[in-house]
Order: sequence, then structure tokens, then C-alpha cells
Amino acid sequence: MKKFKFTLESVARVKNSTKEMQETLLHNAQKQLNELNDRINYLNDSLRIHDSMIIAQMSEGMSCESLIMHNNYKVYILDAIQKTVVEIKKASLHHENCRKALVETMREIKTLDKIKDKQYAMYLEEFKKEEEKIIGDFVSFKVQNA
Repeated sequence: MKKFKFTLESVARVKNSTKEMQETLLHNAQKQLNELNDRINYLNDSLRIHDSMIIAQMSEGMSCESLIMHNNYKVYILDAIQKTVVEIKKASLHHENCRKALVETMREIKTLDKIKDKQYAMYLEEFKKEEEKIIGDFVSFKVQNA
């Protein structure tokens, strides 16, 4: 009797390599999202430190030029925060799309595994029938020759 051969083996191999690629994409998307969150935390910390520094300097007295310079820096930080928030939204969307694609591929792999299990069960059934036939032929041969 011939060996068991899964008819969709090539599809399963492609899906498994696709899964590995999608896992890498998801990992990279998560890494990018983490980096952006770190950046926004850094910018928010810088803004808080800068605000507390201005308050301390204003209580001691501060020139208009210095106040304008601090205000320009604050505007720069706020603009950077806004740009980072937009980048985070894009990165979150990309991360979610990568996650959905990976989940879908994993579903397809699971379906292929179920099909493989069914095909293997059918193979075993066929193997058992053929084995019983061979045993039956052997027994009937012995009875005829006895």
C-alpha cells in the first residue's frame, strides 16, 4: 500500500511560510508602536520639565526674549507631540491590520490541519480495509489448499 500523502501539502507549506512572514511583520509593527509611544512619553516629560523650569524662572523674573524663546520651544514640542500622535494612529492601524492578517492565516492553517486529519483518517480506514482483504484472501487460500 502506498504511503499517506496530504493532497494540500504545498498549500500548507505556503501558509506556514506566510504565517512566519506575518509574525515578523507584526513584531516589527509592535516594535514601531512601542518606539512611538516611548517618543511621545519623552516629549510629554520634556514639556512638563520645561513648564516647571519656566515657572521657576518667572518667579525670579525673566526677560521678554527669554520668554519668547521658551514659548517657541514649547510650540515646537507641542507640534512634535501632535505629529507623533498622528504617527501612532497610523502605526496602530498598521499593527491591527497585521494582527488580523495573521489571525486569518492561522485560521486557514487550522482548517488545513483539520482536512489533513480527515484525509489521514480516510487513509487509515482504506488501509484497514485492504489489510482485512489481504487477510481474508490469505485465509481463503489456506482453506482451499487444506
